[in-house]
Amino acid sequence: RDYSDPKISPDGRMIASHLQDAQNDIWVADVARGTMSRLSFDPAEDETPIWSPDGRTVAWSATRGTVARGVYSRAADGSGKENLVWSLENHAHLRDWLPDGRGLIVEIADPKLGMDIWRLDLGEKPAATIFLQTPFNERASRLSPDGRWLVYSSDESGRDEVYIQSFPSAGAKVQVSTGG
Repeated sequence: RDYSDPKISPDGRMIASHLQDAQNDIWVADVARGTMSRLSFDPAEDETPIWSPDGRTVAWSATRGTVARGVYSRAADGSGKENLVWSLENHAHLRDWLPDGRGLIVEIADPKLGMDIWRLDLGEKPAATIFLQTPFNERASRLSPDGRWLVYSSDESGRDEVYIQSFPSAGAKVQVSTGG
């Protein structure tokens, strides 16, 4: 089958993935048992799943009816309903959960500026703030396990290179790749 965006659970026992076929949904695989459980059931696109730090929840980005793009979550064991966490107009990908569980790293596509990196703070009223916005595409971002560094790819040099930048306060960036 055609899988994308696989993410391993914090305990290493499960894998959440986007299954790209007619269902186009989020599934969770139990590695030891070799079984798969479906988390999303909407015919629209569901993609880029991420695990909460405690491994109890999976969040993903999706399109639903009147929601142009949304961030959804559901218990990793499939119990309960999926919840709309936050909605926006532009295409978005989830990349990481902050280690304290209070926020997400989200890449949002702007038709004029390309892909940029945002921080979505969760809570009663989720709010997103720009972390890194340039005229170039920043993508494939991930946080270090301690949440102090963000690694990402940018095409600012004319080809994709890998950079590291402090987080949550953006400091000087360091390019760590040299050959694209």
